[in-house]
Amino acid sequence: MRYVDGDLLSFVHKGSGLLETEFGPLRYRQGDWVYIPKACTWRQVPDEESTLLMIQATDEFRVPPPGYMGRHFPFDPSQATIPEPAPIDDDGRDEYEVQLVHSPIDGVGTTSLLYQHHPLDVEGWRGDNFAFTFNIDDYNVVTSNSVHLPPTVHLFMEATGVYVMNFLPKPPRACLAPNAHPGITATSTTTRLRSSTAGRYTASRCRRASFRMRHKAFTTVRPKRRESGRGASSMSTTRSTGR
Repeated sequence: MRYVDGDLLSFVHKGSGLLETEFGPLRYRQGDWVYIPKACTWRQVPDEESTLLMIQATDEFRVPPPGYMGRHFPFDPSQATIPEPAPIDDDGRDEYEVQLVHSPIDGVGTTSLLYQHHPLDVEGWRGDNFAFTFNIDDYNVVTSNSVHLPPTVHLFMEATGVYVMNFLPKPPRACLAPNAHPGITATSTTTRLRSSTAGRYTASRCRRASFRMRHKAFTTVRPKRRESGRGASSMSTTRSTGR
C-alpha cells in the first residue's frame, strides 16, 4: 500500500504486529504513534486484532521546534524506533501488487502498480525523512502548579492546518484543565487510550477550514491464518468511519 497525497500518522489503540516498509521492518504495539512518509510503500502484518486511528495530512507532518521549552520539550526524538534495512526474498510469485491510495481521479481513489520483484526488498537507505514509531509512554508530562498551560505545550507533531497533541495524566498538585469550554478557532477530535479518566489521550486540532482530513476513522485489522504456499499471507480490514 502507498498513500500518495500526504504523510500518514496513525495511533495504535490496541494490538501489535509488524509493518513491512521500504525502510525495513517496524514493530508496533499499543500506544505507538506510527509515522509513514508520503508515497512510502508498506504492508501491515498484525499479530492480533489491531485498532488504529489514521490521520492523513495534505502535505507533511513535522516535529515542532522546542521553542521556549528548550531541552524540556516533551518529545525526545532519540526515543523513536527507526527501522533497519532487511532484504526480503521473492516468494515465487510472478508479480506483486502495490495499491496507491489517492484523491479520486474520475471517481476512482486507488491505482494498482505491478512489480516483478518484491517491492519491500531493501538493503540500505539514507536520508532524514523515514518511517518510525514513538510510544506515548515515552512522552513527558508538562505541568504547572499555578497556571493552566496552553494546549500547544503538549504538541507532538503538526502539519498544514492540524496539531496533534498528547495529554498525559497529571500529578495531584498540577493545575487541572479548566471547565468545559468551546473551541472557537479550531475543531478538536479526542481519543482516549485507556478507559480510566486518568488515562492518556490524544487530540487532533484543525486550525483552518481548508484542512482536509481524508482518513478520520478507526481501522480494525484481523489477521488470518497463513494459507498454503510459500510465505503466503493475507488479512482483512474493517473500517467504521465517523465524525
